[in-house]
Amino acid sequence: MYVLGSTTSTDFPTTAGALQRTPANGYLAKLNPTGTALVYATYWGDTTSNGRSVAVDNAGNAYVAGYASNPNFTTTPGAFQTGTKVVSGGSTAVVQKLNATGAALVYSTFLGGTQPSYAVAIAVDSSGNAYVTGDTFASDFPVTAGAFQKSQAGGFVTKLNPAGSALVYSRC
Repeated sequence: MYVLGSTTSTDFPTTAGALQRTPANGYLAKLNPTGTALVYATYWGDTTSNGRSVAVDNAGNAYVAGYASNPNFTTTPGAFQTGTKVVSGGSTAVVQKLNATGAALVYSTFLGGTQPSYAVAIAVDSSGNAYVTGDTFASDFPVTAGAFQKSQAGGFVTKLNPAGSALVYSRC
């Protein structure tokens, strides 16, 4: 069982080897099958980010969708969007994949344009593709060629490849 939430606690019970032991707005915890012990627990994001949804693949990797207001939110080399994507006074959607032990990022990427975007749900298929939905106000939200609708504002659905390095498709 996986639990994603928010906390203001500075002494949240992170586990040894956790990805992040520095306090943040969020946390991700994996409980044992009976819910009686932590398998791992880590802070998630930073003090400006919010995790909104978690999904897990067959290998036990956790995928988190949310949004961040910090232009220095951690992204990984080779991810779809790295560098500053956060607009002044707004947030940008983020997607992260944590390894099965909760000790490392497989990938972390921004997903947005020059106006606010918010990822609110995520699912993953048996191949490791992540499906992310949310809302955007960005007229330049990334969409793929041949997208059913390319209004680039409103709701979005995006499919990221298993490496988090490219869009399989993205529509607004």
